[in-house]
Amino acid sequence: MRSFFEWFAATRIRTERPWLVFGKGPSFARRGEFDLAPFHSISLNHAVREQPVDIAHIIDADVVDHLGEDLWRNAGHVVMPWRPHVKNDPGPEDLEQMALRHPLLRRLDEAGRLLWYNLSSGKPRAGSPIVVARYFSAEAAIHLLAQCGVRTIRSLGIDGGAAYSAAFHDLNDKTLLANGRQSFDKQFEQIASTIAATGIDFAPLDVPSPLVACIRASQAQALPAMVLAGSLRRRTSMTTAVQIVPTDVAAPDHAERVRQLLAIAAGRQHRGRAVCLDATMLVLRDLRPLWHLPAREAAALGIHSPDNAPRPDLAVALLDCAAAADTAKATQWHADIAPGWHAIDQYDEATTCILDYAKEAMQPWTARNHPLARLWCQELLASIAAGDISRADVVTAVQRRHVRPSLLAQVDQRLMDPLALPASAVRLDRGYVSPTGVVVPQPPAQPLAALRAAWQRNSLRQLPGRLRNGLARLLGRAPYA
Repeated sequence: MRSFFEWFAATRIRTERPWLVFGKGPSFARRGEFDLAPFHSISLNHAVREQPVDIAHIIDADVVDHLGEDLWRNAGHVVMPWRPHVKNDPGPEDLEQMALRHPLLRRLDEAGRLLWYNLSSGKPRAGSPIVVARYFSAEAAIHLLAQCGVRTIRSLGIDGGAAYSAAFHDLNDKTLLANGRQSFDKQFEQIASTIAATGIDFAPLDVPSPLVACIRASQAQALPAMVLAGSLRRRTSMTTAVQIVPTDVAAPDHAERVRQLLAIAAGRQHRGRAVCLDATMLVLRDLRPLWHLPAREAAALGIHSPDNAPRPDLAVALLDCAAAADTAKATQWHADIAPGWHAIDQYDEATTCILDYAKEAMQPWTARNHPLARLWCQELLASIAAGDISRADVVTAVQRRHVRPSLLAQVDQRLMDPLALPASAVRLDRGYVSPTGVVVPQPPAQPLAALRAAWQRNSLRQLPGRLRNGLARLLGRAPYA
């Protein structure tokens, strides 16, 4: 029995050729609308029952029993974890042991059609990479392909929500969300992580891709724009193309802002959709549901106004760039986006998708006193850790006075909470004036917050031992272990 990675390398499958992942979600029913010939194919669990594929990916051994001869007929090869799951948990047997007693698996193994890999949930077999999945099998299949060097992956039937395609209605009472999750949406977190970590081009086959995000940013907002770009890439479960649009001249209103972006998109010959964001924002949820909103034959979709005003809030907008050339459509706006997609200086863990640090005198990159500064600083540190932003970028922003001087000290000390900065760093912000000429009020140093942060970083937890060892050396005794 060979590992999937060994088999993949031996068969010399061209990694440049795209792969298509079939799940059981509603969009599985649309597969007849597309030319599937250019794709290698891999199915998830029962999807192979309805669609012949090159690879059938199965995590739970019970699925093999459900499929029976459909698996033998429709799968070129079958790939399973080295430690297959039984009722959603790693079982007591490895795949080799299971194949000895299971007739169908034994036939597949004898035919050279049964492959294994190490899934992160079970004890691994030495000498092979570990494939990560936290919630659903789609995560493992996409990570598996990415680790083999596949660069382009599309999907049908990986839709989120809580429903199967009609072809699998007979499984609603057997396997639908059998792992206890309320919906399939949780899978997108790990898919987004795989995209960010590997750089694969992944998107549903039935939606435009990549997701295009236009970030309006002045020259002084270069660093916040980079942080925003990192936050949306890390959370969006399809490939994104980020365009930072220079806008040093402020638009008088939301409508003019969108017209500016439509004109820029037209100049760059972009004719598809684009999500319009400002550099003052932070993406905290997957942008994919926003991208999936149906078109309304209008230039833009905006946010439902909280006060039910007749015109939508277009601070966050989904643009139809093709409408730029259509005079009638260019003046049409619809409020189809839920308010949680634009939360101004407030955060609710259950509903906030995009946070806008709109109050200039409290923006985390210029001030230390925003109650939600920790969220933005956390994203800055995550972008630096991922290599999307360098320390030199922060140095440049500080030297140009685009951000508060203490931000560099915060980065060097890896502090998420700016209130935890020591007094020496806080003094750097005295007299700081924002790029627009606003004198930014800065809170005084908070020694208790700094002490707590140092304890959390583990630098002070070792202090008692260091003092004891120093005292022991002074007394000529052996230091403590």
